[in-house]
Amino acid sequence: MQRGRVAVAVLAAALLGCPEDGFCGAREEPVLRADGGVVSCIRAEDCPRPSGVFVCTTTGPQETDCVKCEQTACVRVSPLPRPDGGACP
Repeated sequence: MQRGRVAVAVLAAALLGCPEDGFCGAREEPVLRADGGVVSCIRAEDCPRPSGVFVCTTTGPQETDCVKCEQTACVRVSPLPRPDGGACP
């Protein structure tokens, strides 16, 4: 019975540690004004974004760069691609 629990725990850790979508989490950075302050927002659509950066559409993992409004501050989310070799750090 103990071996079965250990096997399930190892399998779950492997699956959670290395997602199938090719990403290992995301980096979140505040969107800054020219003076270095954080850009304020009410909605994600209020946040400035360069070409090719979208408004985040879900609260889960993102597959492309996007911006969101979090506690009245604009935040840019950038997915971290899985390194060559496949394992997430």
